[in-house]
Amino acid sequence: MSRAFVKEETSSSPLDVVAERQVSPYPNYMTEEGFNQLKRKVENLSNARLDTISAEDDHAKHEKALLERDLRYYQARLQSAIVVGDEERQKDVVRFGAWVTLEDDSGKKFRFRLVGEDEADATQGMISWVSPLASQLLGKQAGNRIIWLRENKATPVEIMQITYAV
Repeated sequence: MSRAFVKEETSSSPLDVVAERQVSPYPNYMTEEGFNQLKRKVENLSNARLDTISAEDDHAKHEKALLERDLRYYQARLQSAIVVGDEERQKDVVRFGAWVTLEDDSGKKFRFRLVGEDEADATQGMISWVSPLASQLLGKQAGNRIIWLRENKATPVEIMQITYAV
């Protein structure tokens, strides 16, 4: 019988395939704090004992592949990092690293910091410098108004304060 019609045995499972993390096309700007956090993350991933993970267990192999993928991604992000320090900022204009306080027409205040993509954490008020809100804020000054598209509605807000202190 021809081998063309024999089903080959494969040992791969759907867990064997781990897609690489997408790298942003934007410059990899980071605050000094974000750069240090990323260094710690790479150190922690590097110190994970990947060689001790069982090669027999499919779930463990998948977890190892995920850790190795994340390590490659974060190492590449560290190498491409462009750290933006305080001395490079115009203090009265919204730039990368700024803390911006906004106020809507009802008097409700919001505070955000424009940070690198890997630093962004909305729960902490840290938004990526390439996010729609940050894109509107960049280059603006206190007293300027913008329309913030949030929760499916346009909310007019005024820039109340710009600071660079952490």
